Amino acid sequence: MKRLMNTLIAYFGNVPDQLRKRKYVVWLFFVLATAFMFAGLGRAKFDASIEGWFEADDPTIVAFDWFHHEFGSDDHLYIVYKPKDGNVFSEASLKTLKAMQDELAAKVAAVKEGDSSPLNHVVKVTSLINAPVLRAEQDALISKKLVGNIVPGTQAELDEIRKVALSQKSFPLLYFSKDNKYGGIMVETNFGAIPVVSAGATSDLAFSELKFDDPGAVAMENRPKFKPTDMPDYIALMEAVKSVLHKPAYAQHFEYFPVGSTAMAEFNWAMVMEMGMLNVAALCIITLLLWFLFRSLSAVVWPVVIVVLSVIWMTGITAWLGLPITSFVMIAVMLTLAVGVADTVHVLAGYLSARKEGKDHAAALRIGFRHVAVACLLTSVINIVAVLALSVTPVVPIKVFALMCALGVALPFMFSVYLLPLMLDIWAPTYAGQTPRAGLAAAVGRLIPNFAGFVARQLDKVLPVVEKRPVTFIAMFVSLFAVCVYGSMLTKVDTDPVGSFPLDSPIRRNVQVVDQNMMGAQSMEIFLDLGKDNAFHDPFVLRTVEQLQRTIEGKYGHLVVKTTSLVDTVKHSYKTLNEGREEMYVIPDKEATVSQTLFLFNQSNPDDRRKLVSDNFDKSHISVRLYNAGSYEYAKTWDAMRKDINQSVGTLRGKYPTAEVSITGVLALMMQGADYLTRSELQSFGLALILISVILLMLFGSVKAGAIALIPNLIPAILAYGALGLLGKPLDITTMMIAPIIIGIAVDDTVHFIMRYRNEVIIDGNIRRALHTTITDTGQSIVFTTMILGLGFGVMAFASGTGMANLGLFGSMAILIGLLNDLFFLPAMILVFKLKFSTRDAATSALVAPELASASAD
Repeated sequence: MKRLMNTLIAYFGNVPDQLRKRKYVVWLFFVLATAFMFAGLGRAKFDASIEGWFEADDPTIVAFDWFHHEFGSDDHLYIVYKPKDGNVFSEASLKTLKAMQDELAAKVAAVKEGDSSPLNHVVKVTSLINAPVLRAEQDALISKKLVGNIVPGTQAELDEIRKVALSQKSFPLLYFSKDNKYGGIMVETNFGAIPVVSAGATSDLAFSELKFDDPGAVAMENRPKFKPTDMPDYIALMEAVKSVLHKPAYAQHFEYFPVGSTAMAEFNWAMVMEMGMLNVAALCIITLLLWFLFRSLSAVVWPVVIVVLSVIWMTGITAWLGLPITSFVMIAVMLTLAVGVADTVHVLAGYLSARKEGKDHAAALRIGFRHVAVACLLTSVINIVAVLALSVTPVVPIKVFALMCALGVALPFMFSVYLLPLMLDIWAPTYAGQTPRAGLAAAVGRLIPNFAGFVARQLDKVLPVVEKRPVTFIAMFVSLFAVCVYGSMLTKVDTDPVGSFPLDSPIRRNVQVVDQNMMGAQSMEIFLDLGKDNAFHDPFVLRTVEQLQRTIEGKYGHLVVKTTSLVDTVKHSYKTLNEGREEMYVIPDKEATVSQTLFLFNQSNPDDRRKLVSDNFDKSHISVRLYNAGSYEYAKTWDAMRKDINQSVGTLRGKYPTAEVSITGVLALMMQGADYLTRSELQSFGLALILISVILLMLFGSVKAGAIALIPNLIPAILAYGALGLLGKPLDITTMMIAPIIIGIAVDDTVHFIMRYRNEVIIDGNIRRALHTTITDTGQSIVFTTMILGLGFGVMAFASGTGMANLGLFGSMAILIGLLNDLFFLPAMILVFKLKFSTRDAATSALVAPELASASAD
């Protein structure tokens, strides 16, 4: 390792001179490559769909596709409305509702096949106006609209409509609230159910095995596949619907509370745009900081150019690889900005340090690169390892995010090493003692205090303070670590589908209204495949399904609003065929009677029948309406619910041995993704910790040095987890990613510190002198990079989304703690444990510190 390190030091020391010899070729390469990457931006695919979270053969998405193949989309827009007169059954409310629904239906009907209108995605709109009511006429079932084409004008007729609506067991909470103050409009869509290829090719396929205890069992070729829904599709549909809803004639009578993926999309997109603005703000802050730190315009321009180039290359490479880009790209951009500037700061600090010692430009570049380039390489490798550890998850956006973050770390290093020297040849930063500046630069320099000088003076005071009580400092930081560990044990992982939105966001209000007054804002589907034609004609099957529904509603009422299935339709149809007698609201005893009842229902309403049971009557589903909650609560409930579901399926297998079941739907996908992340992120943190430990041990060649480098960085790595636990706040999907990222960033400055300390202490073995030189020289660049990284991440604390805000707040706190570790904890450990490296000969010492090595030899 020592030989490798010396070889790298020598190599990077020669890089500026070698680049200068081939500067035109190098410039041409970077210009052409940047143009190529920029061209790739047009190929970038932004995928915010929930389907995009999963690999194509993931059991969860396979079940999701099979459900859509049989029953169509479950991704609907549900619009709750509140009439100003407080009564959904009033004449004014019904007339307004009918006019509004008629206009929306007319717009949908006007869309021709092949048109690009977002209303192409609307399959059906149902409300009190056209809610289907079954009636029996001459031994046949007839489906009629509740209100119909004409809204009655007498109170008696309106009361009769209300009476009929109350008699329909599926209408309350779906089309009207218990107090009649809220109504519901179901806009059914084809989102997630648009075939990639003709569905006819798969119409005869059997549903693959889907077992809760063996999710890997799902694997089959030629399964149906559907187009993922893009966020712009949701937004466009919502805008088209709102153009009708918010017309003055309707809006003056109704207040709206839409929920569902379509309603959430515009708020998700607003958060993405907000993150873009925060990235711009971060870049502005970093630019200002660079001026404060270096007080030279070129030291501001070149780092900014490098991070902008890095972002273009990162995005371009991802696009050329055909990988989907998600909202996590904004975090990757933020990481690229912070880490990229940090690399250039280290190089510029090394260069200016040599210039202040009287070296000419070329010599200063060589010395600067010898001092910092190897450390930058090692920290880049550590950061790449840390972020790539995130890719152990099966969630596709996180895998892509990990790749983009790895590129966001590697590319700034490449530009800093192989392009920055040529940039500095064109325009190098000035330094104190150089020819005084004139004009605007001088005026600005007089207005802005010399922050670098202030930092240098404070750093001179650090070592004397640590020397007095090194054990006390170690005890303080160990105690902080213990508190963080304790707090992390209290942390629970909980991702709320709408919890990431601001507290005053309209979507949160909408969900609350729907949960409190209607059928709940969330839903899931229990998909049953009995593997035998006409199995759902069997009364035994229907009674088993009914018992499962009652069990779910009874045991999990804190989350479950109601359940619906083919059973409800059979019972309601049978009751209607028997003069509407309440005692006939039962499942018929004979299979032939069930078959006849379903035949008559199909004759009256074939579209609704197809949404309930397959054409062969071998597959059906239970729809479960749920209150909105976090993944922690859902997970606990679903674990218990799965046992009940499996027990029911076990009962069915006594007669139908190939019966299979799965939980699916948009919410199920979201919760499965959260579960994947919960498990994989813990693995990512552990993997990152192990790999970084191995790298540090190999890097420094001793267990003592590796442990001293690693231990201080465990505090910032788990700080966020500990703080969230102590504050009683949940750990969501976004915040979970912080540990692997932070441990990589935190180790960066530690590596720079110990690498410089190593280079100093092996000259003469003097620990105090080596620490003093390291703190006063490298310490300054560590302070600068901490400010840049901390403020870069800290900008995200102003995000309106809870997850991003937590990532910014606790990320910046962790980076600040990392600085304190490097300035106080690390020197204290070095002093107490007397960390030394083997002394090298003067020739080797001259690679890094030729003047000091020569003096020592004398």
